[in-house]
Amino acid sequence: MIRITQRQAILALLVLLNITTAAIDVVLGLRNGWQEPLLMGSILLVLIGISVAYWRGIEWSRWLMVGFVTIICAVFVDKTQPVSLMTLIPPLMALIMGSSTAVIISAVVGYGGILVRSNFDGVYAAVDNLVAYGLIVAAMVLIRTINETNLLALRETISKSDGEQRRIKAQSTLMRNQADALLKQNQEQQRLFTLVETLETPAVTIAANVLLAPLVGALDTKRIEQIQKRLLATIHRQRTRLLILDMAGVRELANDAAEKVLVMIQAIRLLGCEVTVTSASAEIAMQFGDLGVDRELFKTAQTPQIALEQSVYSLSKH
Repeated sequence: MIRITQRQAILALLVLLNITTAAIDVVLGLRNGWQEPLLMGSILLVLIGISVAYWRGIEWSRWLMVGFVTIICAVFVDKTQPVSLMTLIPPLMALIMGSSTAVIISAVVGYGGILVRSNFDGVYAAVDNLVAYGLIVAAMVLIRTINETNLLALRETISKSDGEQRRIKAQSTLMRNQADALLKQNQEQQRLFTLVETLETPAVTIAANVLLAPLVGALDTKRIEQIQKRLLATIHRQRTRLLILDMAGVRELANDAAEKVLVMIQAIRLLGCEVTVTSASAEIAMQFGDLGVDRELFKTAQTPQIALEQSVYSLSKH
């Protein structure tokens, strides 16, 4: 299947028109002398000029070509001879170069010019010729209208496709940006968790054989196991007798984490170290109560200072 664009078709038509005009000019020159060839030569020069203008990219020159050929047809077609096929050249050129409206205008002007010159008499004014010419022009208009409709539908389809592609691209960009933001957020959270684990102090010596272990943030079983490991090592190394476990910074404590805290306290007690829990919230106190904690397992105090004072008082009394 041969594929050809409208511009290529117009250029081919212009070349064919110029060659045909030049051939007619030569034939007339050999047959009738040089008077008519000079006129045809002038017409040929105008046709060549318009063709070169269109070839160089001047789009409006095609409309000039249709108008020029239509005027030539209206002025120079012999009105006394039978209906010439030349009357179809203007609407045919408009069919290829212009639009359905241009087809109608070129047909009316070209054929109408001949009717005016013949005073609406003769073969061109015959009803059968008028009807036949009208049917041919109507067929050209329908063909051009169908092509324009298909072209418009194709452009709308392309426009919708481009819009859909832009929408998909925008959604893809948005999802990629959201994924990047979520990845950065996760990386930042992981960095903060790592920083907390690195900087978290398991125990601080606040008095002789007394350690303060402040618990901060959300406690899960993994963190409690890490804290337990560090606390046991520190208590064993420093021979600690009292650990103050301050829970003022604990935001939440799941049930399994609460059980782990009790297991940690029991392990600390096995090292001979007493445990005092301070600053526990009402929710945490309720959790320990629901677990049925032995009251002898650890002591409680409102603040680490009170726990320390109780410890000093107990030691001085002893």
